[in-house]
Amino acid sequence: MNISFDLDSTLIPNGTEFETENLNVVAKLFGIEKIRKGTSELISDLQNQGHKIHIYTTSFRSKRKIRWTLNYYGIQVNQIVNEKQNRKF
Repeated sequence: MNISFDLDSTLIPNGTEFETENLNVVAKLFGIEKIRKGTSELISDLQNQGHKIHIYTTSFRSKRKIRWTLNYYGIQVNQIVNEKQNRKF
């Protein structure tokens, strides 16, 4: 099954609406964003069950920035669709 996640207010908070994973100082310097606590484990469990994970967002973050943030947390996804790509559809 293909499972898609949004970023803003789902995986990445817009404030303090949910608990997040800790970031080290270096990650903060590189612009890594905080992510919802438990996201890495959830996505890993879903992938281990054979699901493909996608990010679908209307955010204008570049795919590179999104991957950079996800990779920091050990998350690999199959596809990312951001607003730039979304407007092409």
